[in-house]
Amino acid sequence: MVKPEHRDPGRVLDETATSIKKLIQDLENREREGAVVTAAEIRNIAGQLQAHVEDLLAASTSLRAVKSKGASD
Repeated sequence: MVKPEHRDPGRVLDETATSIKKLIQDLENREREGAVVTAAEIRNIAGQLQAHVEDLLAASTSLRAVKSKGASD
């Protein structure tokens, strides 16, 4: 797997936004169906969100580095 800091930051942001939207949609669908979210599923969701936060931080750092480099050129 390619680390987020080694990928295009814009793409990381797009993929993260898409993944979060899908997660929200899945949870909303489950709520409409009256399905119960188990503790294991909550841990899984928390893990996914933690990974998204790490991806966003890496993308943000990368974008700052690019912006800083552009300002110093």
